[in-house]
Order: sequence, then structure tokens, then C-alpha cells
Amino acid sequence: VLTTVALDHQDWLGETREEIGAEKAGIFRAGAPAVCGETDLPLTVINHAQALSAKLMRRGEVYDFIKHADASVAGAQVWDWQGSCRGEPVSLQNLPLPSLPLVNAATALQALHQLNIDIPESAIREGLLKANLPGRYQRLEHPVPMLLDVAHNPAAAEHLVTYVESLDVEGDIHAIVGIYEDKDIDGVLAPLVRLVKTWHLTDLDEGRAETAQNLACRLAEHHAGKTSTYAKISEAAKTLESLVSENDLILILGSFPVVAGGLEYFDKSLDRV
Repeated sequence: VLTTVALDHQDWLGETREEIGAEKAGIFRAGAPAVCGETDLPLTVINHAQALSAKLMRRGEVYDFIKHADASVAGAQVWDWQGSCRGEPVSLQNLPLPSLPLVNAATALQALHQLNIDIPESAIREGLLKANLPGRYQRLEHPVPMLLDVAHNPAAAEHLVTYVESLDVEGDIHAIVGIYEDKDIDGVLAPLVRLVKTWHLTDLDEGRAETAQNLACRLAEHHAGKTSTYAKISEAAKTLESLVSENDLILILGSFPVVAGGLEYFDKSLDRV
């Protein structure tokens, strides 16, 4: 399974999507299904699959999904999935929305249907409801809703924006951000500018990290909202905690240390309530 081919980890995988795709396609096996969630596949991925006679299954061709309103519950949303099961068309309707990116859930369903086992639809629905990964689209209610996501490349940031926009937040959106300097920082920040009202930028206790002050300078170039800088994640979290209202949303995003630090702080804060 290959979910996406985005520009990330270039030091290890290559500078272009073609180079990165060639590295990621190394998981393909001769004659076996190769399920790909990326619709715009680099040619290197396609060529490698053909060279191995792997059964390439691309989203948008072999399988796909659509999200829509739930006819039975006002304001709720569900999704439909269409794909193939060992060569035969198959579909599932009105599935519950997972807490992980929907494109990944759809890709997982296509992979699941290539296994030589029969899985009840009830089990699939239960799995979608229970599947979670700490730090990816992770929700906390404390008492202001917050969303934690390790979005540290432009593709992940775009997915996060789409997800946040689907939440219909009544109040303001505030962000705690810390990120490594070797990431495409402008590409991560730019999609979020239209959503975030206040930015709480933190240093990370790692040599790879971009400074909070430099993050503030980058946001100024994007004409972002109010920015504040902090030496520690806990300081940013404590300050923001005192500013938000119950209708607001707190985003904690960027590289893994800031999400882990935010999760640690607010977990302890929950214990204090």
C-alpha cells in the first residue's frame, strides 16, 4: 500500500516526487496487488509496478470514495466507497467517518478487499469508528475542543485544512505550531492562514527545529493574524488555555515534538480538572 507521494524526507528519499515515488515503490512485490491512494502517481511508480507485473490499483481508477450528508441525521456526514474485491466490483454505503484521513481509510478498504478472507460489513464499520493514531487528527475535549496533527508537509497541511473546514467551528481557531527547519515551512503555513486567528509559536528543544521568532517572520510574510512566540510548548499551551472560549478550536500541529508536548500538557491539565 502506498498512500501518497509528497515532498517530505527529501534527505533520504530524493528531491522530486519522481525520485521519492521510485523509493516508495520499492515495497511492491511481483504479481501482487499494489494499492495507491495517490491519484497523480509519478511515472516512476507506474513503471516499477509494470516491471514487476504488480496489480496496480489506483484511487480514481480502481477505487474511490465520496463524502455526503447523512439523510437520516440532520447535519451529520457519511461516505460511500466503491472498489474491487478480488476482481469483482464492490461498494459500501453510508459508512461512518473515521478519525483518520478519509483517503487513507478508502485506501485501507481497497487493500482489505484483496485479502483472501471475508470480513463482515459490521466489522468494517466498527473498525472505522475505532481506528485512531495518536497525533493524527486526534481530538481532545478540554473543555475547549482541540485537534492535534503532525502536519509537517504541504500535502498534510492541505488535508488538515479540508478536515477543519468540515467541522464548522463556531468560534475562532488558534494554533500552536513548532516545526523542523528542514521542512517546507511556508508550504505548511500558507494553507492555514485563512483559518487561524492567533498563532502561538514555540521553540523545540532540538537542533533541527526552526525558531519561534523565524516562524513569526514567515507568517508576517503571509499576512497572518496575531503571533506570539514561546521558548517552551508548555508556555504556549498555558497561555492559550487562558485565552480561548468554549466555541473555539485549538490546533496543535507541526513536527512530532510539538504534538507530543501539547498532548502531554493537556493530558496533565485534564487530570487537574
